[in-house]
Amino acid sequence: MLKHALKIALRNLAKRKSITAIHLLGLTVGIAVFWIIVQYVSFEKSYDQFHSKADQIYRIDIDFYRDGEIVDKDAMNYPPTGPTLVEELPEVTSFVRITPEYGKVIFKRGDILYEETKIFYADSSMFGLFDYRFIEGIARNALKGQNKLVLTLSLAEKYFGPKENWQKSPLGQLINFNDNTGLVISGIVEDSPENTHLKFNALISFDTFEKSVGDISNAWGWNDFYTYVLTTPETTPQMLQSKMKAFVDRHKPEGHGNHFIAQPLTRIHLHSHQSDEPETNGDIAMVNALMVIAFIILIVAWINYINLSTARSQERSKEVGIRKVSGANTGSLIMQFLGEAFLLNSISIILSLIVAHFAIPYLGKVIDKDLTFTLIQQPAFWLGLIALIIGGTLFSGLYPAFVLSSFSPSEVLKGSSKKLRNKELLRKGLIIFQFAVATILIIGTMVIYNQVNYMQNKTLGFDLNHKIIISAPGVYNNDSVYREKYLSFKNEIKQIAGVGDVTLSSAIPGGNLEYEVDVMGLKLEGTDEFKRFWIYRMDNDFIDAYDMTIIAGNNFSPSLNRDNEKHIINRSAARYLGYSNPADVIGKKFKYGGGEGEIIGVVEDYHHQSVRNAFLPMVLINSIDYMLYYTVNVQPSVVGNIKTTLDNLQNIWKRVYPENPFSYFFLEDRYNRQYQADLQIGKVFLAFSLFAILITCLGLFGLSSYMVIIRAKEIGIRKALGASRRQIIFILSKDFLTLLGFSTILAVPLGYYFFSQWLEGFAWRIDISIWLLGIPVILVSLLSFITVSGFSLRAASVNPVDSLRNE
Repeated sequence: MLKHALKIALRNLAKRKSITAIHLLGLTVGIAVFWIIVQYVSFEKSYDQFHSKADQIYRIDIDFYRDGEIVDKDAMNYPPTGPTLVEELPEVTSFVRITPEYGKVIFKRGDILYEETKIFYADSSMFGLFDYRFIEGIARNALKGQNKLVLTLSLAEKYFGPKENWQKSPLGQLINFNDNTGLVISGIVEDSPENTHLKFNALISFDTFEKSVGDISNAWGWNDFYTYVLTTPETTPQMLQSKMKAFVDRHKPEGHGNHFIAQPLTRIHLHSHQSDEPETNGDIAMVNALMVIAFIILIVAWINYINLSTARSQERSKEVGIRKVSGANTGSLIMQFLGEAFLLNSISIILSLIVAHFAIPYLGKVIDKDLTFTLIQQPAFWLGLIALIIGGTLFSGLYPAFVLSSFSPSEVLKGSSKKLRNKELLRKGLIIFQFAVATILIIGTMVIYNQVNYMQNKTLGFDLNHKIIISAPGVYNNDSVYREKYLSFKNEIKQIAGVGDVTLSSAIPGGNLEYEVDVMGLKLEGTDEFKRFWIYRMDNDFIDAYDMTIIAGNNFSPSLNRDNEKHIINRSAARYLGYSNPADVIGKKFKYGGGEGEIIGVVEDYHHQSVRNAFLPMVLINSIDYMLYYTVNVQPSVVGNIKTTLDNLQNIWKRVYPENPFSYFFLEDRYNRQYQADLQIGKVFLAFSLFAILITCLGLFGLSSYMVIIRAKEIGIRKALGASRRQIIFILSKDFLTLLGFSTILAVPLGYYFFSQWLEGFAWRIDISIWLLGIPVILVSLLSFITVSGFSLRAASVNPVDSLRNE
């Protein structure tokens, strides 16, 4: 029976090629989008699960509270935390501390200099907790002792050429670090995979760090260390977290305000939003939203099949009547129509896998991640595939099968269409659902793009344009030589035609806050409370070069590095200290990090980070120690010939700093990179919106064809009585406009609610205006009207004689 049903189904599909093609297109696109989203979600949820002990590893974060309110959430901890946890808690068996090299990193091999990023110091237990495949070296010994260096394969090939061409192993060879330390290569590992929250290019042994900074065994105030612990297999997150309060109370003074958080390793990427994260994390809410969209688009594709199948029900009713008269029972007819649904879903799933395989790498390029279609390698995929075929067959085929098989032979053979008309309500409800989905997705796309555009064009409080940023030298002999070279370089480049202000700083707007800005406790004179401030250094030209506004007090004095106890704060810092009038804080003295200072000026708040973030209380120090960046302002007139300016800068650089590589970028590019993730989300929503519209238009194709078929004789009578084409088109479009109105009532409030919630994650955000809600409705209406009007126009053009011939 099943074989016969499939054979009949195959013949019917082949007979109606155009309808079959529409079915296949709608189902293939919908299922392919489903696979693409599932692959992306699977990738996002796979972060750090490649480590064999991932379920036993936790990162110990800190939440800082004051007066019962949280003031900061930090991914880093204190250096004694890991060793002490191992000593005091039986659940903790091992630890690793990882801290970034905050200064400039210049590696030198032979006579060649390389400026590197993502260089960390790590304990020797690093490769006992985390799984990285060693290409050269022994994991357990690679970071033991001082001056040990582990390179990733890509960095090793950068220094020694392609691995297949190595005449001897790089192990044991020396790499010079910032011209004063020789590091011995003790291991080479595969590059950090894409799906890890902690990516590195090289690791230096933690003993090397301790040698340079001294004893840190009791440094319970220096939270610059990612701290990971390995627990026993039976330890749960709740068990470990329950012991954190007592632990921190034992080692911090009363009123410390520290809450230690045991963050499971595999939850960091999607669930952790601490400050100082080593990488930009994902968002579980967005991942879940995408998964909901995946199922909605899949359902919309199945709904299309239902609409198209039931739209043809009058056409096939006579076929059903004849088969029933010939002896076919309801069960055999249901099997036949389910067979058609099974074949179409099966073929569409096969085609969708091919489409997804080729489309996913393009999605990866859009979101700047290396994505491939790996779902097929997972055992759960095949269960999902079977469930999708069965579920798709039943969901899309069961209702049309029961509708078509339920016709009475006597009714259908004499032309009654009562049953067809009785099914319109559900069919129209499904179309409303499709309209609403497409409208909500377009609302989301427009809100995201407008929010990003708002952030990129908002007044920042400083001048972002026409700035070349040169990485400051990381290799110099001593402070006096450095100062002389700095002044020489600065004076020489200011002589280049078109070059304006030049300044030196430890941080720039849009840079990495963790690596460039110190977070210190600051206590105002006459108070007992230390408050957390973000502090960075610059020379006396910085504020003018960035066109920042002094709102109280004065700028730094022109003398270089001579007033490094005179500090400038921003408006938010003054407010944080309790002064609503910035002028009232001028002259106040404070202590911080072993130093003292006096506030001589207040600058207007500016967006050091992206507009997503609120203003931080910041302290600006006049000092040129440990600088990271030269900022070179260029006049707009030379922007068109920027290469000549860059060549001149490089020539002077090589003469003044021959031992340092010349590395530069444009500030505007770096700053706008902060919005890349939001732009990527917008692109993803745009792509899925287009797919939803395509599928919805196919659904309208089914509805329109149904309307034309069911009302063909009515149209013929109206035309015979003198109705014009315009009147016929209006009559046929009236129901469509009603459906669109209902979908608008559903989609607009939902779209407003969902994306208002998304905007809550931004300190500075747009308001969702009427036009942001209205344009998607108009767009969906126009596209839908074009689809429907094609059928309406064709129906209005039919000769009434042809429509009424069988009456």
